[in-house]
This record gives sequence, structure tokens and C-alpha cells, in this order.
Amino acid sequence: MPAKVRASNATIRWLTHPPAGAPRLTVGSHTFAAVPLAVDSDAPHPLATSPGELLAGAFGSIFAWQLAEELLQDHTPARELVVEVGLIAEMPPGGEDRDIALREISCAVEARLHELEQEQLQAIAERIGTKSAQGLGLRPDIAIRVTATVVGG
Repeated sequence: MPAKVRASNATIRWLTHPPAGAPRLTVGSHTFAAVPLAVDSDAPHPLATSPGELLAGAFGSIFAWQLAEELLQDHTPARELVVEVGLIAEMPPGGEDRDIALREISCAVEARLHELEQEQLQAIAERIGTKSAQGLGLRPDIAIRVTATVVGG
């Protein structure tokens, strides 16, 4: 029996001159009004937020905040940040839900800013991805994949 793979995602939209203003978090299930939690992924409630979505949201929130602060300190503040986070978790063959393990975090960021080249943003975002994972106490063997794009100007 092959390993069972689960994917979860979250998006943080920070459209008001980060780190000022207020970012908005959405998760793949598009819930967050009452935030019921679905722990049984085989019988999801249509309004439930999964633990994976919450983790994606936590990672994305930390990532967006640290990136916004880093860009501000480098005198290249972003006017907008959009961070999309996806998680891949895997359950070993024959395992149970409690045996699930996080394998990969992918993070795509779009930043609207001035005076920063694509390569510079990519390097900063990769560093912040690693720093965010460490800050959350995640295992070092979890793959962190970051892509950063400068949009507009």
C-alpha cells in the first residue's frame, strides 16, 4: 500500500504597505469565520479547517511578517506581499492519521516593491523561509521550497 499524501494550503495577502496595515489569511477550504477544526481528513466538514491548513497559515504568517520586516530594514519596503503556502504531508504505509509527517513546505511570494532585483528578493525569501521553519521548531529534514517574484514597481 503506497504512502497516503495530503496537501494543505494557505494564502496571506498583505496589501497595505507591510509591515503596517493588516494582512488577511485564507485557507484552502475558504473557512475562518467560526474556524471549526476537522481532524478526520476522510470525512471533512464543508466549513472545517484542517490542521494542515492551520499549519500552512501559521508558516505563511510568520514568513510574511519576517519578510516584511527584513525588506523594511533593508530600506526596500514592500507595498504589497502575497504569500501562498502549500504543505505536503505523508502517512507511512499502514500508518494511522497520528503517524502523519510533514515532508515539504512550498512558499510562493509576490512582492510589489521598488529598487530590488528578482535575484535579491529570491535570496532574501529563501533565507526567511529557512528562518521561519526554524522559528516554528520544524524538523530540519523538511524541504522548504521558496519562489519569489517582484511584481509591478
